[in-house]
Amino acid sequence: MAKTKVLTAPYAADGSLLHYPGDGHQFSHYEDADGNRVSEDDAWTLQEATMTDWDGTKHVRRRSVLRPDVKRIFTEAEWRPNEPFHATLQVSHMNHGRSAKYLTLKPVAAPLDPRTYPMFVTDFLGAAVDQGIQKGGIISGRWMVSQRGQNYGLRLAKEGE
Repeated sequence: MAKTKVLTAPYAADGSLLHYPGDGHQFSHYEDADGNRVSEDDAWTLQEATMTDWDGTKHVRRRSVLRPDVKRIFTEAEWRPNEPFHATLQVSHMNHGRSAKYLTLKPVAAPLDPRTYPMFVTDFLGAAVDQGIQKGGIISGRWMVSQRGQNYGLRLAKEGE
């Protein structure tokens, strides 16, 4: 169950809420060799390798690898006050952390906005039941940060918060 009072929450340099603050250094974004920001989808490429079994059967193995000209950028967590904010967010993808699966939400109004927000699946289901979700996984509301164990995620703010 989420704690009722989270006074501060960890954010990355680009304004994204961090799911797990860890040791203070967190993945922020991807950059190419020229220092330009690269989206997560463009940072990875598919690598194929043909392997031969002992009986001569050939198999193609595919895996995603980080492009050689792209590097991960890490920043220190910035602890900000947990204040409610209004936003329309869209489900981008699902991740799994150390203990549970969570969704990643992105702002709808500004497609180039790099900020992302984790949301616990249980809070997402609660929002779906209480408020409903628009086509495309879009949710509008007043948001606050909640904490489960050492992980952080958004939830819809309650009345009076």
